[in-house]
Formats: sequence, C-alpha cells, structure tokens
Amino acid sequence: MKQALEQALTELGIPRGGALMVHSDAMVVAQFAGMGNAEGITAFWTCLEQWLGGHLLVPTFTYSPMAAECFDPVVTPSKVGLMTELFRQREGVVRTLDPVFSMAISGPQGAALVARECHDCFGQESPFGWLAEQDGWLLGLGCHPDRITFTHYVEQQLAVSYRYHKLFAGQVRTDGHLREWQADYYVRDLTLASEIDLSRLVALLQERGAWHQVLCQRVPVWAVSCRDFMSAANELIGIEPYALIRAGGLSHAI
Repeated sequence: MKQALEQALTELGIPRGGALMVHSDAMVVAQFAGMGNAEGITAFWTCLEQWLGGHLLVPTFTYSPMAAECFDPVVTPSKVGLMTELFRQREGVVRTLDPVFSMAISGPQGAALVARECHDCFGQESPFGWLAEQDGWLLGLGCHPDRITFTHYVEQQLAVSYRYHKLFAGQVRTDGHLREWQADYYVRDLTLASEIDLSRLVALLQERGAWHQVLCQRVPVWAVSCRDFMSAANELIGIEPYALIRAGGLSHAI
C-alpha cells in the first residue's frame, strides 16, 4: 500500500511540506489485501502523513446543532465516515470547535487553528480560509469531486446568489466546560436545484491542465490546488451564476 500511495501522490504533483485537505473513501484502503480494517486505515494515514510532512486537514463533520446534540471535539464521532473518525483519534491530531464542520488537523499549526474559534463555518478564519491562504491542495481518494467542501468557502467568497447566511445555536464542551455556540452556516436555497455539481468546473480545470487524476492501484484519485480551483470557479461564476450547482445544467435555470 505504501508504495502505491506514494507513487500516486507523486504523480498527482502534490507539493510535499504543504497543506492538504483530504476527502477519502475506505475503498482506497480496502483494495489492498488484509488492509480493509482499522489497522489498515491507521497505516494509510501514517503513510500519508509521513509522505506529506506538512499539514493534513480531514473533515470530521457532525452537524451537531441540527441534531440538538452537544458537540465535544474529543468524543463526538465524525459523521462522514470511518476513515475520518480514525484519523481524528490519532496521536497528535487536534480538532476544531465548529459543531457543524469540525476539522481534524495534524501538523505544527493545528493548535493555532483550533485556537481561532471561528464561528463562521466558511469564513476567512475557518480552516478553509487558512487552507486558501497557504495555497493548499485538495485531494480526493476514491470519491466524487462533488464531495469538495471547499466549494462552499469559494461560494461564500464570491457571494453567490443561491446561498445565504443562517445562524445555528448549539453547545460545545471544551475542557469540561459547556459553552453556548453560534455557528454561521452559508446554507443553500432549497427552492433551486442547488446541490453541488462540479462537472463544469472539473472540465475547465482539465482543459487548463490543472486537474490531476491518476489511479492508486484500481481506485481513481484526484488533486487540485486551491488557487486553481478558486480561479476557475471565479471565472465560471462570472459567466454563469449557477455554474457550481445542478441548476447550472438546466435549460431554464437563468
């Protein structure tokens, strides 16, 4: 597994020592004999951390306020897959306090990102904003590009017409203390076909040679820099306001 993963990461052109947000599916690990278990997933994260030598950011979203549950970054399990849940439990990994879109982070700046206590889920002080500042990269392992949550940060930066700010009240437990928390989430307009559809964005990035995709053994993996992603999204939105959602492909959308 280690050799196949390192070869794929190198072919994708991901810079070592940088910041990388990872969207993953367990199939990328399960394809290797005897590795489709917690031990195999742990070994996978170790390989990725050692190869990168920088900052790994892994979504551990819980949507706790919507479920009327108290969010505890230490014990509340991730609701976006076993891969992410096992990553957040790793030694040296910290987790942000956002009760909606928490992020598990390994790397020297992880504690500083947690200390920001950003209440704007996709604001400039969020992990998404920090990733953009670092000219980080996005990596997908066996999952569809529409999983890219960074899209919502870009949408908020561009003030798209089909999303709006909505406050969610919840509770966060830190260091044994219960705190009231207001999360500002840039939600989508449900009267439109506003589900993410990045097919047009990926096509433009491919045309520019900025979308990188290879196979890790049998599983497709892809990567793109945040800078290229934001540049292409800005260009598309300037032409077609719904270019990043399903409504952009409907003839009656505009």
